[in-house]
Amino acid sequence: QTFPLLSVALGHSSIAAIIAAALAGRLMGVLVMFWLTALRLPFTGWPALCRAEIGPLLRFGGWVSVSGAVIPLLTIVDRLIIGSRLGAAAVTAYTVPFNLTQRFTYLPSALNTTLFPRFSKTQASDNKNLMNQSVTSLIAIQTPFIVIAILLMHPFLTLWIGTPLANKAAPVAITLLIGIWINGPSYPCYSYLQAIGRPDIMTKFYLVQLIPFLLFLWLIVGYLGILGAAIAWSFRMAADATAWLTASNSLAALKKPFIVTTPLIVASTLIASSRIDKTSYTILSLFILSATVYICIIFLPNFIREKVPFLKHLFVKRN
Repeated sequence: QTFPLLSVALGHSSIAAIIAAALAGRLMGVLVMFWLTALRLPFTGWPALCRAEIGPLLRFGGWVSVSGAVIPLLTIVDRLIIGSRLGAAAVTAYTVPFNLTQRFTYLPSALNTTLFPRFSKTQASDNKNLMNQSVTSLIAIQTPFIVIAILLMHPFLTLWIGTPLANKAAPVAITLLIGIWINGPSYPCYSYLQAIGRPDIMTKFYLVQLIPFLLFLWLIVGYLGILGAAIAWSFRMAADATAWLTASNSLAALKKPFIVTTPLIVASTLIASSRIDKTSYTILSLFILSATVYICIIFLPNFIREKVPFLKHLFVKRN
């Protein structure tokens, strides 16, 4: 993204110049990745085709390509329906909290990218342990951040975009955060299914849910407005998480931490939705946040706690 900025800074601000600069940046990235790959896996001799691998590679790439086409459609279709049914102003009121809350997907996305090569090269028994640890770690690490975001969402939006728009956007943002919290622990499952060569499971599920999701989204937006769109999106996130956890046999690993942390999410949502004075709001928020941090530390796998000196000392002292 630096190349287009440099192009504008140097006085070349036309669309053609910016597109050319963006393409040059992408090409530079490809060359760097090719060079780094060549250092790890030196290329020797002329390339040769292995006919036995062509079919599996095409099937794998085909399912991944279809998935890559359906996911963006599922991601942007809510704004298209909102614009069609409610108008452009409603799209703005929905896009602000949507883009803001998507920042909380960075952690599971980063872990998902890191786990893919690990899942690809390890044995099935090791993958099972790694999957369970990843799912538990994600819900333990992510839950406190989601609780903080829920409790601070309305005050933050009020300072940022003003009270009128914040009153509309805050419930949407909180609903989206709940969907992100439910879906976050399933990211390793997505990576695992691709690593074992089964991207077709994910793609088939996306295709199956596409039409029902569109119908549900169309109906609920008509009844509840942009909040309905957030509810539909969160329901889809819950359906995705259930599907991925079931397909990877990881649902059991999430059961106990999910049951224990769900009341914390519910309590923080109720507090954020209440109309109490600031002092009571602050006290209750601090209490819920303290309980959340304590419970999530307990659910952290031992290998993570041992790497944090304070947590290691705390649990050694307790034991």
